[in-house]
Amino acid sequence: IDEGGKSAVREQTVTETISSLGTCVPTNLDVEVGRILRITSARENVSILAAIRSRKLAPDGIPRLGLEFLGERWPLSGR
Repeated sequence: IDEGGKSAVREQTVTETISSLGTCVPTNLDVEVGRILRITSARENVSILAAIRSRKLAPDGIPRLGLEFLGERWPLSGR
């Protein structure tokens, strides 16, 4: 999200792990720790802001982002 609150870039990915407080996702984006992202699931009908808390290169060569949800929890009902 840019300074004006608009999406600066967009990527479709999957969650590898998820809890009500955060998630880990593979990414091809060049984003830094500390940036704020909007995580959206059309299937779950949810859209939540998240802060990038970590960025690590996995053994498969694809970076993983550790994200912390901000202001609300991800609904885990039915899991």
